[in-house]
Amino acid sequence: MSGEETPSPEGFRFKPTEFERLNAAPGPAEHPPETEPAADVHAILRQNAEHDQRAGWYHVPVTRDRKARRRLTEYVVALLVVDLPLAWIAWSCGPTDPLPFAVALAGMGLFTGRLTWETWFLRTD
Repeated sequence: MSGEETPSPEGFRFKPTEFERLNAAPGPAEHPPETEPAADVHAILRQNAEHDQRAGWYHVPVTRDRKARRRLTEYVVALLVVDLPLAWIAWSCGPTDPLPFAVALAGMGLFTGRLTWETWFLRTD
């Protein structure tokens, strides 16, 4: 390295590049001549809605939802079968014995909460 000099950083440059233009540059913007009047969006939407109403697209038949009706019936029956005996236990021994009272109320709350969650919010069917 004694005989070699370090070149100055000014000597390193990128070589100039030329880009090939494949497409001609766009000319001045010209507006196409308007042959039709501007479209009224609200009128078009109104026309489409009238056509759909005449075609019957907005007619929704009322059907009986048997699945929901069965789910409601099973929910009410399960609540009555489980909660009524627990309510009777809580009512009959409430002031005299606090343990069955507390257990019955806790069972009613737990069962009602879980049944409500599984019936209406946890959709597995």
